[in-house]
Amino acid sequence: MKKIKKVIFMIVIAFLAICQMNLKTYSYSLEEVKYLTNFKIVQEDGAPSRYDILMDASDMIKNQRIPCIRKSIDSILYHDEALLNINFLTGQAASSDDNVETVFEQTGDKISQTIRSIVQASFKILRYITFAATLTLLIYIAVMLVYSGISKKESFLPFGSFFKGGKGKNPEQHSKEKRFVEQWIISILILTILPYAINLIVSFSSFITDLTDQYRTGEDSIIVYVQNSQIDGENVDYYFETNIEGLLMFQSQYDWERFAIKNIVNLISGIILTIFKIFLYVLFILRMVIVAILTAISPILLLIHAFMKINGNKGILKNWFMLYFLCVLSKPVLALTYYILAKTNVYLVSENPLYILIIVAFMVGMIVLSIGAIRKSFKNTAKKNIVNKNT
Repeated sequence: MKKIKKVIFMIVIAFLAICQMNLKTYSYSLEEVKYLTNFKIVQEDGAPSRYDILMDASDMIKNQRIPCIRKSIDSILYHDEALLNINFLTGQAASSDDNVETVFEQTGDKISQTIRSIVQASFKILRYITFAATLTLLIYIAVMLVYSGISKKESFLPFGSFFKGGKGKNPEQHSKEKRFVEQWIISILILTILPYAINLIVSFSSFITDLTDQYRTGEDSIIVYVQNSQIDGENVDYYFETNIEGLLMFQSQYDWERFAIKNIVNLISGIILTIFKIFLYVLFILRMVIVAILTAISPILLLIHAFMKINGNKGILKNWFMLYFLCVLSKPVLALTYYILAKTNVYLVSENPLYILIIVAFMVGMIVLSIGAIRKSFKNTAKKNIVNKNT
C-alpha cells in the first residue's frame, strides 16, 4: 500500500512539473501601493500640512516596508461594500469606486446583485399575496358578521366561534370579534407603510455611518510622518496614509535589539485586531443574510402575526422588529464606537498598542449583549405563547 502511495505521489509530482497549472496571483505594483497609501517624499513633494504620528527611522530597521491594507476595519465599518450592503428595496448595490479593484470585490458585486434581486422579487410577491389575503379576509369578516346577525348557530367556517350568532353573546365573544377586526385594520396599515418603514430604518443606519464619512476607506485619516530614513543611500523624510492595522504593522519594524518588547506588543495587538476584523466581516455577512431574509418574508410574517393575535397569542411582530432593528443598527453603532474610541485616539493607540485590545473587548461585549437581548426576547415570547395555549 505504501509503494502504491509513493507511485501515485511521484506521478502527480511529474504531472505538475510537466503540465504546470495556470494559476494567477494578484498583487499591487509599487506604483499602486504608492497611490493607495498616498506615499510622498518630503524632499520632492514638500512637508505634509498635518500628520498624526511622527516617527524616527533611525530607531527602526533599514528598508522599512509600507503597509497597504485594503480590507481594514475601516473598510468594513465605513465603506459601503457590496457584499455587506443591506439596502435591498431601493437604490443600487454599492460597489468599489477605487481604480484598483480586485476579483474578490467583483465577485462580491455579483453576489450582492443576485441577493438584491431575490429579496426584491420575494418581497413584492409576498406583499401582493398578503394584500390579497387581507382583502379576502375583509369579505369573509363581512359575511360572518351578517351571518351572526341573522343566525343563532355557530358557523362551520373557520373562525366561526368568533362570530357566534344570537343575542346572548358574552364579553369574551365581543372581545374576539373586536380583536378580529382590529388586527385586520392594523395589518392593512402596516402592510401599506412596511416598505417605507424598512427604507427609513436602513437610511437612518446609513446616516449614522456617514457621520464619519471623512474616515472612509481611500481617505484614511492616519498620516505617518517618518524622518531620517535611508533610501538608496540618501537621508530622506517621507509620509503616507494608513489605518490602525497598518500603523501597528509599521510600528513592528523597530530595531529588534533595542525595541524587541515594543515590536512584540505591536505584533500581538495587530494579530488580535486582524482576528477581530475577520470576526466583524463574518458577522456583517450574517447580518446581511438575516436582514435579507427578514425583509423578504416580512409581509407573510405580518399575516402570521395577525392570526396569532386573533387567537390570543403574543405575536411575532415585536420580535421581528427588534431583530431587524438591532441587525441594521449594529454596524453604525459599532462604527461610531470604533470612531470615538480608536479613530479619535490614534496617538494613544500608537503609544500604547494594548489600548486597542480594550476597544476590541468592549465591542465584542456589545455584540454579545445584543445577541443575548434578542435571544431573551424570543424566549419570553415563546413562553407567553405556551401559557396562552394552556389557558
